[in-house]
Amino acid sequence: MKGVGDRYRQIRNTIRFLLGVSKGWSSEKEATWFQMEPYDQWVLQTMVEREEVWKKCIKRQDLHTLAEQLDRWVIELSSGYLDRIKDRLYSEAEESERRLAAQTVCVHLLQRLLISFSPILPFTTEEAWQGWTENPHIALSVHLATMPHPPSEWVNDPERVISAPIFEMAKHGRKALEGAKEKGSILRPLEAALSIYVTEEKLPDFERCTVSLPEVFGVSQVGVFPLEEWREEAAPFAPPDADWALSVALSEKGKCPRCWMRTSYGEDELCERCHTVVKSID
Repeated sequence: MKGVGDRYRQIRNTIRFLLGVSKGWSSEKEATWFQMEPYDQWVLQTMVEREEVWKKCIKRQDLHTLAEQLDRWVIELSSGYLDRIKDRLYSEAEESERRLAAQTVCVHLLQRLLISFSPILPFTTEEAWQGWTENPHIALSVHLATMPHPPSEWVNDPERVISAPIFEMAKHGRKALEGAKEKGSILRPLEAALSIYVTEEKLPDFERCTVSLPEVFGVSQVGVFPLEEWREEAAPFAPPDADWALSVALSEKGKCPRCWMRTSYGEDELCERCHTVVKSID
């Protein structure tokens, strides 16, 4: 029973987080597909892929498998994408393109998760649906709502999505960061500058998603280089005979007291982004 309760709280807290993020959103502010970053696009594409599996579960009335699949997706979102975009949500200017892109994705996630969970958690999803004032869906009840058909870009634009090897590399990146912490090179991931070395064949996949790599790896800086340029640094990480390598070092950039990221400084000891945001508020 404890495990069931923990799973429910995870789902409820994720819905609550998404409801909070959606505050102030409207369809006029919706980011287009091409305004989104690769990480945003990956989440929407993955959501649609998972929905195909969930539809089959519902068709054969296999609610147990449906619940397990949905629960796994919520855990993946909570520990991954939703955790990593908090910097954008809390530090970017309210109307910035990067923040609106993340907010738009969260709105789509919330709508589709509530509809998907409604056969399993009818009261929780209905309560959230009724309390969601920014809901773009016209249905008066989540139990009357049909799943919106995904735009073609969510299904037919594989060139913009983050490839699986990048997420596999992120798992190794977490191990490398732990090794750097044990050696005292860094105290926390946001202090790290991560260098990734891959073969020429894999370089395009990483270079295409450069803007999203810090979020995917959970660090302030990520650089991508050809494997032949690898040199031993503060905390090298590369299994024997691997066609890749990782190096972790303490970032030379100063820590921004507002967002805690280590990027280029602006004025007032804030990073350039935070300086611009604070100045606009003043």
